[in-house]
Parts: sequence; structure tokens; C-alpha cells
Amino acid sequence: MAPPGPEKYVYVPVQPGQTPPTAFVAQQGGMVPVYGTHPGTLPPSHYGNIGACPIGQMARVDLADGGRPAASAPAPTHPAHPAVHYVQPGAMPVQTTQPRQSSPAPSAPFSVTINGELHSLDKVDLGMTLNEFIRSLPNLKGTKKSCGEGGCGACTVVLSYTDGGGTQHKVSVNSCLRPLAACNGMSITTVEGIGSKKTGYHDIQQRLADYNGTQCGYCSPGFVMNMYALLEKNPNPTEEEIERYFDGNLCRCTGYRSILDAMKSFAVDHNSSRGCCPSTKAAFPDIEEMCSHSNPPPSAVGKCGGTVKACKKGGVCCRSKGAVATTNLADDERIWCTPTSLKEVFDTLARHKDKRVTFIVGNTASGIYKDRQFDVYVELRCVAALYQVQQTRTGVSFGAAVSINDFIKRIEDMAANPGDFNLSRDQVALFPKYLEGLHRIANTQVRNAGSIGGNIRLAHDYPFPSDLFTVLMGAGASITVCGSDGMKLLATTVSCEALLAMDLTGRVLLSVELPFSQPQQHFQYFKTAIRHVNSHSLINAAFSCTLSASNVISGAVAVFGGLAAHICRMHELEKFLEGKPANAATLAQALALLQKITMPDPQFGRNEYRAWLVLAKFYKFFLSLVPNLSPSLQSATMPVKRPVSQGHQLYPLNEDEFPLNKPMPKLTAVQQTSGEALYTDDLVAPEGTLHAAFILAPQAPATIHAIDSSVAMAMPGVMRIILAADVPGNNQTLNGVPLFATTDALYPGQPLGLVVAKSQAMANAAAKAVHVVSSLLRPPVFDIQTAVATKYFFDAKPDRVDRNPPTTADWAECDDVIEGSVACGSQYHFHLETHTALVSVRDNGLIQVTSANQLPTYVQQCVAGNLLVPLSDVVVESPRLGGGYGGKLSNAAVTSAAVAVASYVMDAPVKAVVDLNSNMKIFGKRHAMLVKYRAGFKRTGGVPRMHCVDLDAYIDSGCVPGPDTLGTAYTYLVNCDNAYSVPHFASGCTLTHSETPSHTYTRGPGWTQAVFVMEHILEHAAVALGSPAADLKIANFYQKNETSVVGMRLEQFNLQTIWKQLLESSELKKRAKEVELYNRQNRWTRRGLAMCPVKFGVDFKGNHHSAAVHINPDGTVVVTHSGVEMGQGIHTKVAAGVAYKFNIPVELVKCRNANTDGAPNTGASGGSTTSALCTEAAMKACDTLMDRLNPVSIMSPDLNPSKDWPALVQKALQAGINLQAKGDVCHGAPPVGGPFTYNSYSAAVCQVHVDVLTGEMEVERVDMLYDCGVSLSTMIDIGQIEGAFVFGLGMYMTEAIQYTPAGEMVTDGTWEYKPLSALDIPWDLRLALLDNSRRNKYGVMSSKCVGEPPLALACTVLFAAKNAIASVRAEHGLEGYFPLDAPATVDAISSALALRPEHLDLSA
Repeated sequence: MAPPGPEKYVYVPVQPGQTPPTAFVAQQGGMVPVYGTHPGTLPPSHYGNIGACPIGQMARVDLADGGRPAASAPAPTHPAHPAVHYVQPGAMPVQTTQPRQSSPAPSAPFSVTINGELHSLDKVDLGMTLNEFIRSLPNLKGTKKSCGEGGCGACTVVLSYTDGGGTQHKVSVNSCLRPLAACNGMSITTVEGIGSKKTGYHDIQQRLADYNGTQCGYCSPGFVMNMYALLEKNPNPTEEEIERYFDGNLCRCTGYRSILDAMKSFAVDHNSSRGCCPSTKAAFPDIEEMCSHSNPPPSAVGKCGGTVKACKKGGVCCRSKGAVATTNLADDERIWCTPTSLKEVFDTLARHKDKRVTFIVGNTASGIYKDRQFDVYVELRCVAALYQVQQTRTGVSFGAAVSINDFIKRIEDMAANPGDFNLSRDQVALFPKYLEGLHRIANTQVRNAGSIGGNIRLAHDYPFPSDLFTVLMGAGASITVCGSDGMKLLATTVSCEALLAMDLTGRVLLSVELPFSQPQQHFQYFKTAIRHVNSHSLINAAFSCTLSASNVISGAVAVFGGLAAHICRMHELEKFLEGKPANAATLAQALALLQKITMPDPQFGRNEYRAWLVLAKFYKFFLSLVPNLSPSLQSATMPVKRPVSQGHQLYPLNEDEFPLNKPMPKLTAVQQTSGEALYTDDLVAPEGTLHAAFILAPQAPATIHAIDSSVAMAMPGVMRIILAADVPGNNQTLNGVPLFATTDALYPGQPLGLVVAKSQAMANAAAKAVHVVSSLLRPPVFDIQTAVATKYFFDAKPDRVDRNPPTTADWAECDDVIEGSVACGSQYHFHLETHTALVSVRDNGLIQVTSANQLPTYVQQCVAGNLLVPLSDVVVESPRLGGGYGGKLSNAAVTSAAVAVASYVMDAPVKAVVDLNSNMKIFGKRHAMLVKYRAGFKRTGGVPRMHCVDLDAYIDSGCVPGPDTLGTAYTYLVNCDNAYSVPHFASGCTLTHSETPSHTYTRGPGWTQAVFVMEHILEHAAVALGSPAADLKIANFYQKNETSVVGMRLEQFNLQTIWKQLLESSELKKRAKEVELYNRQNRWTRRGLAMCPVKFGVDFKGNHHSAAVHINPDGTVVVTHSGVEMGQGIHTKVAAGVAYKFNIPVELVKCRNANTDGAPNTGASGGSTTSALCTEAAMKACDTLMDRLNPVSIMSPDLNPSKDWPALVQKALQAGINLQAKGDVCHGAPPVGGPFTYNSYSAAVCQVHVDVLTGEMEVERVDMLYDCGVSLSTMIDIGQIEGAFVFGLGMYMTEAIQYTPAGEMVTDGTWEYKPLSALDIPWDLRLALLDNSRRNKYGVMSSKCVGEPPLALACTVLFAAKNAIASVRAEHGLEGYFPLDAPATVDAISSALALRPEHLDLSA
């Protein structure tokens, strides 16, 4: 090798005890450093005496001068990694080292600390997750498992550890993704570790309960632990920081507002009075005793001393002060290695070169790519070289194992305070732009655990649209990769694009260098996803260029993710832009070129939309370069900054009936927020319990030829395969679908049988290993549009609803006739607790079924039928549910019955917890509908009035039209008038067929679609007839005492009152003018307003519920009722009713779980009626008991029954009075005719903000006015209203069910299916309860239901978006009506906007 020239020098990092110090060589102009461990590896003449140098700093030795040390030198381009040679791509190494002799380091004992308690294990199951380990420990069931993908946050715990760089961390992570083996030496805090009933509740747990921030409670421990981690990290966060921290926690019940309010009460800038609506009093001047409730009662407010309580058993990293030593673990199948140096990493790779090896830091990829199988796991968290963060001459270098959130935090700190890092403002000028993309990576928990290197590796190995990698490639980052030739370690630094072409087998990502900003450099990042946060990109893009003073572009970089299989650069576009001015001509030519070269990879779907987004995102970037941009175009360049959300609640109180109507949280709220509330999977299973998982049909409609279980049976822990032949009784469910398919598969995902194994993980793995041989009978149908087009119908025809059906003569009387069609898609319930059942046999052969279900009687009937035993041999208990929403009515019986069969066959207790992916494939969902309509209006002066309506609905039944389908069709038909009077009305429906599960009741079944259809017709008419929609709607309302199309006398119809009050309180007319002005001034963002009413019919008829009340000797009361607690607060309402009747504190009343022995032959928990009916039943029982107690009270004048309740009870017992009674309710025919006992009425006004170029939408404000009658429990009802509204918002806007043409379900987990997050809810949510319905004489205690009606109000958001779209279409000559089906996802909105490339210009 030629001696180094005069341009070379040596950097020497001086470390204690290092003699001679390590050195590496760097060459100017290309900077090719070479790093060695010993001076003997360089020619002696080229190694000089470095002289004195402070420890830890870099000394420079100029080789040309014989080694004379230099006073200073620029920092090397790349940080020094011990024992690594840096070479140019393809270059030969310039040093040699002796071959290393290595052997596995002795394994240190494995230990992990949970809530301060040390757990040492002799052997670790390498397939076990931290979540599974935690939940296997006694009394640690608060940490839930739901999705198993890191997408819901229910499994959140706090992880305390020290990384290989010596930095201590205490962060929230998803325990479902973290392998237990990756927790060696770490400390984990669960929800039980921060507070409990025994030790005292933590402020976070108590605050969340006090704010009514928990309904079903399944998500609550995850929210608590995420907040705990934030306060440990930052005791004084702002409200904005708190909201953004909850991008990884899902809640299906509350609508998030109450949760966020609770958490924001810890904020340093929290203002307890903020959010009160200034117009509230003016809007409701006649309401007395109103309580304005923006935040919880004063008793619930107060800082926790600026920090959170520490764990009493050690708390912060009590056993994780330093990184663990080299560790090797193994089970029967796999090896786990935790090296502490790069040398050990490559020694490990060399030892296992013939095996499947993967690197592990956070393991977050397992949430997406679940079926990856490896023999060797190399954990990198203890390798110090992978955590170095250093400033270089050209940027900042970050070790590849640095977590994504640490990466973000360091960039934030540099951007905010560059001087603290010896940086200039100019050097970090673009760092805030980088952060716009980095903040949208996954979610908080995933970013805490996942490393930047791991994310980059995903982008390399998979078709993964990495936001991180797109930012890095757009920013011009470089990546250093390390390999080994067996003699030495070789490091290569390459561009992001070059990395994608590299074979990374046997290589480790060392570091990423983020370059400094350059003068006149511009950078923009864009992302479009189904949901605003925690949602992968449909398309992301990063653009960079330099723009000269003369407006000339150079050095352009254009990067797109989600377009091709891997993130790519558009080199043709970059080349075209070089030297071009940023003007209209360049833009037009660039867009034409992009159209030509853009070819979306079809594997990602939405091809046309993704192609459009490529143009739209480039256009946005180009506009940011244009000088003197027209103000009307500037909205395209300014991303919407979501403000901190706020909520306002206004409601009347009736203190005479307290504790009924009293605003108080659920009685069990703090048990839920502390993790002490138990669900089916949390209950202690009998000794010897086995576990089961479903075997699923891979395709349908198909003939099943064989089920090959040989591979599954050979797997560890597998006991047996259960098939249809093993069912002792009837192999049917009550909806007509076989329990286990035999010869024919009706839909992909249909259960064929069960695998029974010693653990749930073993059963799940084995079920996937079962090979099903089948042949497809015909192309499958998955959507209702295809079913209707091909007339793929069932013969069954539900009864029509007709009133004076329109004749030809009636239609002739109409002045205007409109017709069209509208569709509403399916929706998954997304109960965070998946289907779960435990079956065992007790004494005398009694079959005990404990399952997550909403209808124990139905489960009892199914189990008895499948086992061929009498109903008396089966008892079903339903503990509290982690969400239901109708999904655990008929669906729950499938799991329970299948597990019961397995328990019978195995003669042992059997339990099944269905994983989310299987849950979404197996079970029915909301019925999709398509409705063709024709409506006629008469202009008899003033606003047009409806004269004729003809509706022809098509309802997707799934594979079989079961009872739930017929019930949904019925509720659709009897509600499809919504609030409108139609003299001539006709409505019928056809049941369509699809290769999907038999669909089931879903929150607001049938009538939710009915409201949407009728509102769509009125919105269509408003456009076609040129009448304001709000005026057209109220003009067509029913009148009080009018008879509806289903024959109900509308005695209490009050929508006119609601409509007028809401018009005033929402300031709709004033805001409409403001929206119109905004839309005229902004070409690329628009606002829209809409207002919709809801009439919801409540049917008590035939719905049987019961309650048994018994009084204990100490005066406490126990109620066993037939309702299932699933978040709706039924226990609290029942207890309040009992306390009201007995005039005792509500705390004395406890409710027990529903079961078929205590409450037999009763109805379902659903339909928004159960809470009221169970309260009524319990109060009837109380009346009976009070009739028995009153004589005792009369005989004891010295007793005050309300103050001396225990003494009264004692006297009654002494008198031999029976203090147990039962109440039953089963209402007959409605008193006002038609199918309904009464109606609930409400209305909403919604305002949205639409990005015209992408179709993305934000809900800016929602005003709701709701007729709740006299609420049984005000805070609970408000929570139900808000939660239902957000549930509906998902239905109408984001939650699409998708299959591939081949029949694979696309939306089978959190990666593709998107219920709303905490950062998707309205910015400003204003809710008021009406106070003019004091006496609903047909409701329980004058109350009205709340669980489902608000869901339909959410369609107002879709119509607001549609009005925003219409303002754009009108500018392009597309006047008039256009369809917009639900869900109106971003691509659907974009399609409706109907933009074309020629619209992307610079004209104002």
C-alpha cells in the first residue's frame, strides 16, 4: 500500500488505560476513514506520538509530518467504532488483524423484575412475550392483551432498563410485542405496581375514574401506564404533549374526550375552566339547575405534587442500573444471544451462519410480520457501538440501536436549542421539517421500543412504507453498515438508496448520519393514511432541493413510499428539475412527466388514488418553492396543525331523585383503571385447563377435501384436533351456520375445528400449521355492489313497510322527483376483549360456561344443543365484557359451544382466547347495505314537501341470513322514515349473499343505516331543489301527535324544539357565512357544515329482564340482574335505582355478574334498553322489599329508615321477614301504536376541514343536542353519547372492510383496520342534554336510552365533508348532486373531489 499523502492524518480517541491509543485514518475529499485497534497495523513511519490530549477527546496526528500532533482537527465524517475498518463501497480493507478465537460467553442467570419483585428463571421460553409472562403471574391480570400487534395499547407497561450506551430509560412499551427474553435485567412496572385498593390508588388511576374516563375498562390500564411513563419522563407536560402521547392507545367506548380531559388535568398549562362555551347560557335560558361540566368535580382536580408516585418496591430501574452481561439463552427450538460488542455479534453470526438469524432491539416488526420464523435471535441492546450519537463535519450520526423516540427527542433538542450542541441555527434549519415526518411513525409505545436501525431494516427487507426511511432518503442521510470477512470487521457507508440494493445478510446497521441543512435548501415531508396517527402510509413522500436567489432548482430529491414495493426515488423527475425555474411551465412539465412514470404497485390497492397522491404531494412541494404565491394557493403549503381538543357538556340535574340522575362515575371505575377488574380471561382457570384455537377455512366457496393435521400434531404441547365428527350433538349454531364446517366452506375464515394444546400460544401456532386441502367452487363475492349486480340473493324476503304506497298518480302530483342509490359498508365491532370462553365440568356433571357474551341464555341453548344435554345441565356466567356492541350476542355462542365440545372430548377444562386476526375473520360484522331510492316533492308554497318515497334496500346477509340479519332488516325497515313525514311511503328489502360470515347485530343495527339513507335523500333533494338543507329538513319533520309510517302516534315528538335550539346555540347561520368566505379565499382547503336529526325508536316489547335483590344483615345490598356489564354502566344505574328506592348511599349496593341460574330465560343486553329495564326490575324488587319493611318501620317510630338503615334491617330479620325479592319486567305492546315504546330525539351540527389535494379531513367542531329524558346517570349517559358518536364517526369515515379478490381478508388487524384514535376526534365537541322532556311517561323513571342513537348523528360529518367537496366541484363545472357512500375514506373523498392533473396549476 502506498504511503499516505500529505492530505492524510490520524484521529485518536484517547480513553483511560489505552496504550497506545486507537487510531483511524481519514482522507480529505471523500473522507475514507480507516480505523485500527493497534498501531502495529499501520506502517510504523505513519504513526506518530500524539502527545498530550484530554481523555475522551480526539487528537489529530498529521502523518505527512512524521506524526507531529496537530492542535485541532475537524471531526471525522463518521464516528469511530472500535475494531471497525471504514472503506468505500467495493474498496479493499487497508488493515489486517489476527483471526479471533471465540466461543460463547457463559450465560448469566436470567432475571426480570416485575413491580419490584425479582423473578429468576432457569429456562426461558423464547416464544413467550412479556405480556404472557406477566399475565401468568398471580394477581397481575391488569395488563391486557387485545391485538397482539402493538396497535391498541391495551398491553402497555413501563420498561426500565439501561442500554448499551449506558443511558437509563423508563418508557411505555407494548408488552405483547416484547419477547420475555429481551427483558433480562430489566424492571417492568404494571398497572398493579403503581396503585391498588390495598396500597392506595395512584393519582392517574383515580383521576381517570373520577373523570368518567372508563367504560368497559379494557383499555384503561394501558392508558394509565402510558400516562405514568410520560409523567416519569416529564413531570410537567403541556396539554398538547399529553394528547400527542396517546397516539397508540385505542378506546372503543368513550370517544376519548373524558380520557384526554383526565390526563390533561396533569398538564402544567391546564386550566380547569377552559372550554366553557360562551354561548351556552344564551342557548338555554329557560333551563334551571343546569350543570356546566367541562371538567370533573373540584374534588377530582389537583396536581400529584408535580410528579407521580414511585414504586414502593424499587420503582425506577431498581434492578436495571446497568446493561446485562453477555447472555445466551435457548429453548428446545431456538437460541437467544445478547452480545455486548460488535465482535461478539459477528462471532455469533459466524457460529450460526447456516441458520435463520435475526437481530432484535424492540421486536416491533412482529406486530406486522407475524409469521417470521428464526432459529437464532441476536439482541443488540447491549452493544455500546450501536448507541453512539456524535456530531460530524457534515451532520449528526446516530447509532442504529437508538430508539426512534430518542432519535426524535435529540433532533427536537438540537432544533430548539442548537447552541447547546455547538450548532448554528442554519445547520438545523430543516430539522423541524424532518420532525413532521418522524412524529407520524407508528405510535408512542412502538417508537419507544423500536430502533431506527430496525425500522430501516424493515424498509429494506419488506414492502414497508417506512416514514423514517422516506425522511432519511429525502434528507440525504447516509447509513453505515458493518460486515465481517472472518478476519476483520468491515464498515461501508452508503446512501439510503444504495442500501436498498445491498445484501444485508450477515451485516449489521451501525449508524445513520442526518446531514446538516444547507443554505437555500428546502425540504418537505408528506404522508397520507386512513387515520391521522398510528396508521401506515398509503403514500408518503419527501422532497428536497436547493433554490437559488434567482429561483432556480438544483439538487432535487423526490422520494416516495407506498408507491413501489420499496421506497424509491424519482430520478427522471429529479433530473428534469435540475436547473429549472420554479414557475408554471416547469410545474406543468414536471406533472406530465410524473403522470408518465408513476406506476403504483398493485399489491397495496387503491392504485388510482395512490397515483394521484404522487402528483398532489409533488404539487404541494412545488408550491412551497414558488415566490409570491397567491394567497388562495397557500393553504396547500401549510399543514393543518391540530389544536388541543376540548369538550363542553351542559345538562340538567334533578336532585330530588339522587343518586339517580346524579353525575358520578361508574361504581367500579377505579377497579377498572387500576387493573383490578376481572374479565373472562383474567379469571383463575381450574387446574389442568387446556387451551384451544380455531382451524380456519382458507378459501370459499369451496369443497373441503382434507384436513391434514400431521404437522400440527407433532408440535410441542398439542393434544388433539377437534372436528365436526367429534360434536356429540347438533353441529349447528342457532343462526344456521355449522359449528364446524364439514364438506363445504361457506366463507374464508369459517371454523373447521379446534386445536387443543397445553397453552394458548401452542394452540394458536398449531392451528396455523393445519393444512386444509380445498378447491374453489366459483369466484367469491365479498361486496354488496357485486352481489346486487349479479343478483346473488337469498329467497327470504322480510316484510315490507308501506303506508299509502305511491301510485303512478301520486308520482304525477310531484313537482320534482329525484332518484339515486347510496351504500353503507360493513363495520367490525372492535371490542378490545376478543371472544373468550372457559368451560369446565363441576359436580354432578354440571357444565360451567364462563364466556364473554351479551346473551347468556342463547349461549346456554347453543351449548346444550351441541352437547345434547338438557338446559339444566348448563350454567352460563357472563363476567364484565371488554366491549360488546352487539358482537357478543350470537357470535359469542360459537366460541362457547366449540370450547364446550372440546371440554367434553378431552374430559378436561378448556379455554379459548381468540386472537384478533381470527376474531375478525370468523365472526359476523355490521350488515353492509345498498339502497336505491326515488323521492318526489311538491312545491305548494315555501319549502318543498316530500310527497312520495320508494326505497329498495339490499342487505348483505353474509353466507347465511340468520336471525340477526332478519332482525337488522326489520329495524332498518321500521326506522327508514327517520324524522320525516311522507304521505306515500314504500320500503322493502332484499337479502344478498356473500362469502363472508353470517353478519350480526352491531351497535345501532339497521336503523343507523336507515338514518343515513334518509338523510342522504334530503341532502340530495336540497341540492336538486335549491333549498337549504336545514330548512328543507325541518319543513318535512313530523308534527307532534302525527302518526308515523309504522303506525306510531308521536305524542312526544320534539325535534322542532331541538332543531331550533341547536340552530341558535351552534350559530349555524353565522358560521355558514364564515365557511363560505373561507372557501372563496382558499383553493386547496375547504370547510363544510351540515346538520342532521335522529329519531330513534325504542322497543321494550317482549324484552324480558329480571333482578334479584337481597339485603344483608349489615344493611349492604346485593343485586343479581340479567344485564351484562360491558361499559354501559348498567351496574351503576341499577345500584342507583336501588339506593333511591331504599334511600341509602349507593355505595352500600353491589351488583353481581349475570348468569343463567340467577337470571334465567332473560333477554339480551343490547338495543339501548337493558340498563333501564334491569333498573326497573331491581326497583320492582325493592318495592316488594319496602312493602315488607314498612310495617317494621311503623312499629319502630324511634328508627329513621334513611339514617338507621342497618338497624331497620336487623329488626326485620329478627321479625323473620324475608329480605330477598325478585323483580321481572316484560313489557307488552307499545301504548302508542306501532313497534316502539317511545322515541329518542337528537340533532347535530358538524364542521369539517378537508384537504382538497389529498382527501384528508379533520372534524373541527361538533354541536349535539340530545333528548335524554331524565337521565338515570348523567355522567354515564354523556359518556355513552360521546362514545357512540365517535363509534359512528369510524363507521361513516374510516372503517372499511376489505378482501383481496382471492378471498384473503385485508383488514384483519390493526395494521389495516382503523377505528378512530384519540387524535381523530373532533377538535371541539359540545354536548347538551335537552331539558324540556321532564316526563317521558313511557320510560323508566322518565329516562330515555343513549347507547345507540348518537351513533347515527355522526353521519352529519360525512355530509359536512360532502358540502366541502361540493364547493370544489362547483368551481370545476361539476354542479349538482353526487354520491358519497360510507365509509367516506380519504380515497373516497378524493375521488368525489374529481380533481384532474390540469387543475394543479399556479392560477389563483
